[in-house]
Amino acid sequence: MISECPTALLNYKNIFEKDVEWGDMDAMQHVNNKRYFYYAESARLRWFNEIYSQLGVEYGGELKESFALAETSCKFKVPLTFPDTLLVATGVLVIEANQFILRHLIYSNQLACVAAEAEARMVRYDFINNCRADIPDNEISVLKKYQVPQD
Repeated sequence: MISECPTALLNYKNIFEKDVEWGDMDAMQHVNNKRYFYYAESARLRWFNEIYSQLGVEYGGELKESFALAETSCKFKVPLTFPDTLLVATGVLVIEANQFILRHLIYSNQLACVAAEAEARMVRYDFINNCRADIPDNEISVLKKYQVPQD
């Protein structure tokens, strides 16, 4: 359980803890870069569960429209190692008519710093007609609750 929120994460309302596993490390004895994407993905899925529950919708069900990952990136700042407990924060940077950008900060408790910054561009997608769709107003208002300042 998070006892005290690090300063770098204060603007984030969605934070979860993730232990670094021994198997997350590679031959170079630090966490493999692809694992950072896994940490961000795990945070994103937890975040979507939270926002969809606010909307009264079960995320992962058979939705006609939902969000699809269009692009992702990660800036690796410091190498992580086992053992460590991470705090993975998720916030919304930008909201547009049919897409938004999420930022994930991956904070190392062992190193007491942000180890990586990941971003994910999410597009609203109509899975029946295979095209983009506008984000409904009620969903935009929920997204706005999670907005964080751009650096």
